[in-house]
Amino acid sequence: MPILAKEPNVFPDDLFSVISSPGSEGQTWWVAYTMARQEKKLVRQLRARGVAHFCPLYRRQWYSPSGRKREAYLPLFPGYVFFFGDGSAKDAAWKTQCVSRILFPHDQLLLHSQLWQIWDAEQRGAELTPEPRLEKGQRVRVIAGRFVGYEGTVIYRANRCRLVLAIDFLQRGASLEINEWDVEPI
Repeated sequence: MPILAKEPNVFPDDLFSVISSPGSEGQTWWVAYTMARQEKKLVRQLRARGVAHFCPLYRRQWYSPSGRKREAYLPLFPGYVFFFGDGSAKDAAWKTQCVSRILFPHDQLLLHSQLWQIWDAEQRGAELTPEPRLEKGQRVRVIAGRFVGYEGTVIYRANRCRLVLAIDFLQRGASLEINEWDVEPI
């Protein structure tokens, strides 16, 4: 039983099909570094103000001391919310009072493609797992299966092959389980 139902984590729903090229018309990706545990509050307030945003979530399950199964949806990148817009979107984020600082990624196309991969993996039902630090490993491209075209780094956790989808700007990533035979080295 979830503590709270999963809230929408992207606004608008077709955000990644609407954005064709970041940086055009003064519209860019921004990264809000939030106050402690304020990611979902910021997302709610950005949605209310009509600011396009993305805050990937993952499902965490555990058992309470009384033995009840608990479930919560937590930010995949704790402390960070990605939003898209011009200077007015940046001002709107500041006015929420949930933001500690706002970061500007200089490689907008790279950030956009990396965010799209994570969003698309969520849409395809992948169980993403946070990867707080990126490990050195073989860069690969998926050539078969439902994640064809994804690029990332292969790691092994509990003897299972996982593909790390990185957000280089944050030096963090998320991983999903794949078959070793579905990838080729880049």
